Amino acid sequence: MIKQITALVILLLMPAICIAQQEIVVLKGMPIIQNKSSVEQSGNFPLTESQQAESKLIITKKGQKYYWATRQDRELTKHESGVYTIFLETKGAGYVKAMKTSDKVIYMEHLGIGLEAITYWGTADYLKP
Repeated sequence: MIKQITALVILLLMPAICIAQQEIVVLKGMPIIQNKSSVEQSGNFPLTESQQAESKLIITKKGQKYYWATRQDRELTKHESGVYTIFLETKGAGYVKAMKTSDKVIYMEHLGIGLEAITYWGTADYLKP
């Protein structure tokens, strides 16, 4: 009897466990401009189509956690601040800030690498955090 009840409980919980582990894309964007900044110089550079594809942005959600899929699946924390949705890297110096407009999403992706920084500005079709 106890085995049957245990099996029933496991069967009832399986859909919830599977849904919690499902990966959902919450933000997918293409950068348009890249800024590189260091002690020696700083500047904006328009990206070619191939550079845009190489530098695309994807953020996913698994259960209640967010991941920077295009940056080695680094874990992110989500914050809302006015019109902005901000994803902060849990361990590190990077973040993504996104804002919905009437017809698209504009985002900024910032990566701190040592004492240098790379920032991308781009657009996405949707933001579903």
